[in-house]
Amino acid sequence: MITRRNYVEGAIFTLALLVKLLLGSIGILMWVGSLSSKAAAETLLARNPVGDISSTRTPSVTPVEGCVPGVWSIIPSPNQMGANILTGVASVSANDVWAVGGYFVDTVGVTQTLILHWNGSEWAQVASPNIGTDSNTLHDVTALSANDIWAVGEYFAGSPSAAQTLILHWDGSSWTSVVSPNVAGSGNYLSGVTAIAAADIWAVGSTLVEATGYSSLTMHYNGSQWSIVPSPNPSAGNNSLAAVVAVSSSRVYAVGGAQDTVAISWDGHSWTRVSTPDPGSISSTLYDVAVAPSGDVWAVGAYSDVSSLHTLILRNWAQVAGPTPSSFSRLYSISAVADNDMWAVGYYTPGVLLQTLTLHWNGAQWAVVRSPSTPWQAALYGVGVSPGRDLWAVGSSHDPGESLTMRYSGLPCDTLTSTPTPTARPTFIPTSTPTGIATQCPISFSDV
Repeated sequence: MITRRNYVEGAIFTLALLVKLLLGSIGILMWVGSLSSKAAAETLLARNPVGDISSTRTPSVTPVEGCVPGVWSIIPSPNQMGANILTGVASVSANDVWAVGGYFVDTVGVTQTLILHWNGSEWAQVASPNIGTDSNTLHDVTALSANDIWAVGEYFAGSPSAAQTLILHWDGSSWTSVVSPNVAGSGNYLSGVTAIAAADIWAVGSTLVEATGYSSLTMHYNGSQWSIVPSPNPSAGNNSLAAVVAVSSSRVYAVGGAQDTVAISWDGHSWTRVSTPDPGSISSTLYDVAVAPSGDVWAVGAYSDVSSLHTLILRNWAQVAGPTPSSFSRLYSISAVADNDMWAVGYYTPGVLLQTLTLHWNGAQWAVVRSPSTPWQAALYGVGVSPGRDLWAVGSSHDPGESLTMRYSGLPCDTLTSTPTPTARPTFIPTSTPTGIATQCPISFSDV
């Protein structure tokens, strides 16, 4: 669920596809947003190889407790001219997967909605509406059925404080915009969406009043219209909400924050604050939330100190140990397959370039699972599971920024009956490997 994901970070990322320089000493570029203006789109993900090519590699896989056999593969996806980014992904079935985000249409930072569909064999762009002539961006998507899918974001009518909520609906044949409410006199942004039933859907985000900053925004769909529901603002700083997940009509969670982590819960009647840790001396942020079949609530994000950025993982609102493979690592999205099969994605910096980061929970610990590296920058903002246990992760890569879709296909170790022998193919081998990788189970990876 960047941004999903370009979501909330220091201030909510409003123009979800603008470029920001992260730490000049590190010299890396990533997708974020700009609140003050629509600055000219810069070339990101500079071509600076971080590895070499090996013609053949056929590692053996020895199933042991806790290992995750399988492979993350990059699947080609279409792009518009200019920079492209995907921040949310949702599945109806293995042959019906949706990804959303946006792309630049000019050099002054105007963006348009981007929606891709997977039919079981390839990704294709699907026409999606945009309101007005200024920027339109999507951040998240949720699917109830093949003819009932929702995507949320915002569109602009001038300054950031003039942003308005954007909600799109797929009825099985086309995407259309749906009327959604806004708080008058402020910018309105939607970053996350979750659906319980056709008449029970939640979307979350933030409102911006330039004099006072960001406040939480929650709205509910009852089957006929969207309405704003009052929500608390527990932080003294930024109360932007980045993501939402629902277990039932009386159990919904939303997370976000920027300077401090923010979490709220819905009990069927009202939203209330949830206490969460803030381990960072500079900032602590939550970007996504998921609920395991057992009912455990998981949230991921990042926290920063003076000179480093660390992955942040919460279980039932308490911090748990997780790998931080470099001094600059972040988690943007999390998805639950089972209590002992959880996935989180984001990025890390093995050198000077962002590279994809995928973590797996085996019921006892989190470990890094190798994912395809590229000769360019690459980051993942959303992850989701489709029936049949295929996992999809989406983000951006390349120069000047191309949509990135990755699929993980494999079985848990306890169901593996033989040792696979991958077909020899050109495989990218990174020169720097994240620390904390689960060494008990070598995993192949390839760029498709």
